[in-house]
Amino acid sequence: APGVAGVPHVYVNRRGPDHGHDVVMDEPGAVRLFLEHVAGFGHRRVALIDGAPDVDTVHRRVSAARRHCAARGISLTVRHAAMTEDGGWDAMTRILRRSPPGGRPTACGVGSLNQLFGVMAALRAAGGEAPGQMSVVSFDEDACLAFLEVPVTSVSMPLAELGGFPGSTVPGHTPVARSVPMDGVRVLVFLGRAHLYEGLSPAAVVHGVRTAVAAGCRAVVLT
Repeated sequence: APGVAGVPHVYVNRRGPDHGHDVVMDEPGAVRLFLEHVAGFGHRRVALIDGAPDVDTVHRRVSAARRHCAARGISLTVRHAAMTEDGGWDAMTRILRRSPPGGRPTACGVGSLNQLFGVMAALRAAGGEAPGQMSVVSFDEDACLAFLEVPVTSVSMPLAELGGFPGSTVPGHTPVARSVPMDGVRVLVFLGRAHLYEGLSPAAVVHGVRTAVAAGCRAVVLT
């Protein structure tokens, strides 16, 4: 990539052009949690408001939403919009205007915090409310969500913690974490390790294990 050729680097929360040099969130897992949550409340018509389709995180969320909704028999409406308050407003307004009352989505996932504020404002302007007429879930986590007029549920995506993963200098160790299904169990797999002999601190070396435990892992296998 321009500007980083020959320089050790890692792309955080984006898949870069150099395969294996990225640390990304489990966007499909986040979408699965969102759909399990709203389906548990009986929602069968769901909307997803997100950014431009060529953005890596957006592409992975939308692809996962289409796949999971098809498997569950859930109707999905996708609206791409700017990652701004106006973008969220416009997307929700289009959903409300173009969907027949009996066919409107009853739950909506929102890709960014800025979009969320626009979505909530559009619902209020249309005489609706969350979660009464539409359940709203944010894929952007922030403490301010608890202080809105109506507290909003969010999928926890601790982006700041991704920065704790150092890039490995050992051949064959790629700084990638993947969540994969295995015999009915979700397994978090790190495709590389950090080592003290690389000059890293103990905190950097054990960061992967600490992150796995924070994500809910109860057993760790070191190879």
